[in-house]
Amino acid sequence: MVGATCIVDKDYLNLFLPDKLWNLKLHENELNKVFVHFLFKNKSFKNTLTREASGTSGSMLNISMEKLRNLKIPVPPIELQTHFAQIVEKTEALKTQYQHSLQGLENLYGSLSQLAFKGELKICDQAG
Repeated sequence: MVGATCIVDKDYLNLFLPDKLWNLKLHENELNKVFVHFLFKNKSFKNTLTREASGTSGSMLNISMEKLRNLKIPVPPIELQTHFAQIVEKTEALKTQYQHSLQGLENLYGSLSQLAFKGELKICDQAG
């Protein structure tokens, strides 16, 4: 779980974070939040974080803020980060759309299966 991230697009009053969670505030003119989020999800970067982390077991690894700040991370120009974020957002929107379509098809299949098992499914033969 070291380096697990999420994007929170809203402020919450009286929000308390456990001592193992951080609220990173980015300089938006230098770092795109979607780019940073996906950087932290990148396998190679996660391996780097894990190597820098300390702890007695794989499930309890921690990385200090100092170590995180001293990591060398790739920072392309903000325009490229923004372009990457736009592609990610379009891809995520398509993924959501396809998941909704799949759910609809699964519901339809379930309905047709129920009709078939009840003997109520009428099959029309268009050939004759």
